[in-house]
Amino acid sequence: MSLVERRQTRIAVVLAVVFLAVLGAGAGIALGAQQPGDDTAGPQVTVTPSTSESARSPDPVASESTGQPAPSRSTATSKPPKGYGTPTRDTCPGQLVDAARKAGAHGELSIQIYVKTNSSEVWICRDSKHKLFYQGHLLGKPFPSGSSDTTKFITDVEGRDHGLFVATSGETVYNVSSRGIVIEHADGTSSEQEAVDCYTP
Repeated sequence: MSLVERRQTRIAVVLAVVFLAVLGAGAGIALGAQQPGDDTAGPQVTVTPSTSESARSPDPVASESTGQPAPSRSTATSKPPKGYGTPTRDTCPGQLVDAARKAGAHGELSIQIYVKTNSSEVWICRDSKHKLFYQGHLLGKPFPSGSSDTTKFITDVEGRDHGLFVATSGETVYNVSSRGIVIEHADGTSSEQEAVDCYTP
């Protein structure tokens, strides 16, 4: 083999090695970019919404608009929260109705008084056997159920003269009238919330 032929062979081998090195590095970068949990190296693979957790969760709004049942993965997570709608001053809110049913209310519930102050609102409702129920709600806060961090449901309620209703929860007493709400606290002190809106049938 002549000197020229040997040089051409060496050059071909070197070029082949360089080509394979570049090809291998490119493949390594591509594979490295697909590794999960790597937030620092190379371009990231974007997870499409169809495979994300939020997209797999039921969407009751979308399901209601299409009339189709919401997709579900399990009984525990697929049941949409119960929608009560916006409460009104002249009807018993659904949260109170559900809580009263669980507490043994009879027949239809009817509104006796609604009082709104600058910080809260209260409904007093009566069932067909004249049992009274109290529902309080902090304004601007969630209203998920009869009893929660932002709501209060009371079954120990009495109607008094002159449109006064007295609800007792433990050692705290709520006096509800068209003038507002007077709260008698367990320590003997009291606080008053003046009515800014009131409804009586």
